[in-house]
Amino acid sequence: MSFPFPIVAPAVPAAVNQGAVLNQIITTDGTSFTFTSISANVAFDTYPIIGVMLRSASTPDIASMTMGGLPCTQLYAQLAGTTLLAFYAAPRGATGNVVVTSSVTCVRAAACVFPLANLASSTTPADANTNASDPMVATINCPANGWIGGLAYNGSTSDNIVWSNLTEKFDVQPESVACFSGAGDVFASAQTARSITANPANAGSGQLLILMAMR
Repeated sequence: MSFPFPIVAPAVPAAVNQGAVLNQIITTDGTSFTFTSISANVAFDTYPIIGVMLRSASTPDIASMTMGGLPCTQLYAQLAGTTLLAFYAAPRGATGNVVVTSSVTCVRAAACVFPLANLASSTTPADANTNASDPMVATINCPANGWIGGLAYNGSTSDNIVWSNLTEKFDVQPESVACFSGAGDVFASAQTARSITANPANAGSGQLLILMAMR
């Protein structure tokens, strides 16, 4: 007598879950910036995805970044003139201060944390894109049950940025002539060339949008 082997269906990965997003601005110039209040919503089983904005009189670069003393991994970064926007990943469950060290002196800085659970990979984006027009418009692909995050900058006074096709999480002024905004959503169905707009209220001296998808 033979017994049939049971048919085992492949496990379906759980959907990414996005926690509450915190942000902080630092209004002094320098080469090292310590963000003390953006990791409070990171749980033991979530990956902190960190978004950063740096502005400088020269071309900035991030020499190092740590969270709670642990090194972070750069996922995606773009420059527009002398403004840098970047996404980094910290180890799962990391909390504590985020310390960003720049290669040059920067005039103000800002950062945020998107806490993401159920990531299949915390260091390999599924897709990324950028745009520096006004308004800023870019398309991006995302697997089913994945996450899309966006960071946007506009060089203008008393400004705000309005997002389309991605939910805004914050909108702040790190300095009088700079607006920094972030957005993010989880998508149950796969997204193909999803068009996302970040539209500044005012014309600025420069703009930059970066988008990144994770699964």
